[in-house]
Amino acid sequence: MNRKGNGSDRRVLYTKMFLKESLLSLMEQKPAAKISVSELCRHAEINRNTFYTHYRSVEDLLSEIEKDLYDQIKEAVDHSWNHGSVALLLEDLFAIFLANQDFCKVLFQKNYDHFLQKMFEMFYEQAVTDWKILGQHEDVERLDILYAFLSGSWLAVIRSWVLGEIKESPHELALLIEKANYFGLSSFMKA
Repeated sequence: MNRKGNGSDRRVLYTKMFLKESLLSLMEQKPAAKISVSELCRHAEINRNTFYTHYRSVEDLLSEIEKDLYDQIKEAVDHSWNHGSVALLLEDLFAIFLANQDFCKVLFQKNYDHFLQKMFEMFYEQAVTDWKILGQHEDVERLDILYAFLSGSWLAVIRSWVLGEIKESPHELALLIEKANYFGLSSFMKA
């Protein structure tokens, strides 16, 4: 009985994997909102009943993909930030983006800004807290400007790396961003 359960679990995982891969493949051509369940099932070679066993809609499947990636990023942020290293955090993020390369390419090519915004919102509170510990007692508006500048810069570099426009290794890139981050914050604190 246990053996049958494992086989069934494995089939569910494979089915979900095929659906996710098919959705990402179709999203390279058009937005998820324009992809029907029928089209997705044809592409994945899975019948509609099987799809509806796992998901209510294409948006439901996309939400699960986003949540999985978001949870991985949140875990990396929680782990890396405790070690106080921007470079470690960035290397963890690059590893996650590499492991989820298909979805990340779609994210960055098609500008799924709601997901990217949510990702950078998770850094905000910790960044402001850390800046205050470092002696940055600016008003919230100035800290928002600093955060918008730094997170926008990070996003631009990460997007270029995911899309293959930047060839540096994750380690080299993480150190470069950490250095730029440090000097940017130092200059801001002196202003």
